[in-house]
Amino acid sequence: MYQGGCSQRDIAKTLTHLLEGRYTASYVSRVVSVVEEKIKEFNERKIKKWYPFVYLDGTYMKIRRDVVEGEVVYIALGIDEDGYKEVIGFWIPGSDGESAILWKQFLYQLRERGLKEPLLFIGDGLKGLKEAVKEVYPLADFQSCILHKVRGTLKRVRRRDREALAVDLKKIYRQNSRERFIEAFKEVKGVWGKIYPLLFKGWEEDLESLTSYFKYPEGIRRSIYTTNVVERFIKEVKRRSKVVEVFPKPVSAEKVVYLVAVEMNESYRRRKVKGFEEVREELMSMRRKRYGGNGRGDGGGDGGGKCEEVEDNLKLRCNKFYTHKS
Repeated sequence: MYQGGCSQRDIAKTLTHLLEGRYTASYVSRVVSVVEEKIKEFNERKIKKWYPFVYLDGTYMKIRRDVVEGEVVYIALGIDEDGYKEVIGFWIPGSDGESAILWKQFLYQLRERGLKEPLLFIGDGLKGLKEAVKEVYPLADFQSCILHKVRGTLKRVRRRDREALAVDLKKIYRQNSRERFIEAFKEVKGVWGKIYPLLFKGWEEDLESLTSYFKYPEGIRRSIYTTNVVERFIKEVKRRSKVVEVFPKPVSAEKVVYLVAVEMNESYRRRKVKGFEEVREELMSMRRKRYGGNGRGDGGGDGGGKCEEVEDNLKLRCNKFYTHKS
């Protein structure tokens, strides 16, 4: 019932009605407290698989710490070496705003747990997120979510223009090559830039990260140019937590996210990402070229001069980062 989104108070009322006893919200709280140990295990477990693709996104939950504030839940969801989605981890540091610095700290945590040799991170347009990814994983690519960019663009024009502009924006990201993407972008900009001169400045600045997905096999591109995968997980977390207007403490929010993550991970194991199996060997080849090693997904890709040099630099950065934080 708790996992399904019922509040502890409602669960207590239901138990009292069904079992003809007296059950309080505090009793239910003690029962579900065993989940706290599971949360710690979940977010500290060793990452043993290879995840070529990792989605990063955050969501807000209202939590009381003397006063009530909306705090960010940082979430990492990956596609593993066999093509299955999995929530790798989540973190509620206590900030009331999404921060690239905290994303960097979260990424370092994932790296310490064993997240190695990712090919591509997919995230929104948060300023500094790409740089945070590139500091922790210098050899990985970063894809800025195209639909985030589209939504932001549509909000900046008059309502009467949005439908027509949306149709034209689709002509950009529905192309099958980076060259055609840029050509279509220039055409759309030529039309709409006359009406809204600054509308496409952000697109021009982010063209590299908006087109990273073209480096990857065509069969997997529809799954990696947006953050839709992790947004669907967040939507489920929101659905389960809407009965709780304010979480009395951080661990209460963590319980909901954890329980949804466990349930969704079980569901994810029933179905591979569409098109992954057909491009798996090509992704392995990309891993070998980029990181060295055997590229079989068994962790053997830590070899190779370039990768060893990067590893040494990262150890220095990681030590400096945590020394500074402490």
